[in-house]
Amino acid sequence: MKTDLVIISGGMTRLLQQLDVSVNEPMKDALRGKWNDWLSDGSHTFTQGGRMRQPTLVDVAQWILATWKDLDPAVIHNGFLKCCISNALDGTSQLGEKNNNF
Repeated sequence: MKTDLVIISGGMTRLLQQLDVSVNEPMKDALRGKWNDWLSDGSHTFTQGGRMRQPTLVDVAQWILATWKDLDPAVIHNGFLKCCISNALDGTSQLGEKNNNF
């Protein structure tokens, strides 16, 4: 597999890194919701010092998996278009949509 290293200049992340553009915010929002639900469910165990125990790694992994499965594929697709990342030389997506973001 041929790969090329590309340096992304400061301030360009919002334009060039597709996951930062489209996926990170909805994923973080959904995971924050799952965290808040976990905090408010009231069925936690506590340490001898009285501190609430953290969620298990299994719990967190299940939250991530459920969040990823619930993520609308259109969010990912639109992120590629917003970043002008396309296999089509004319700037259209495979669905024939023209990218007019710039």
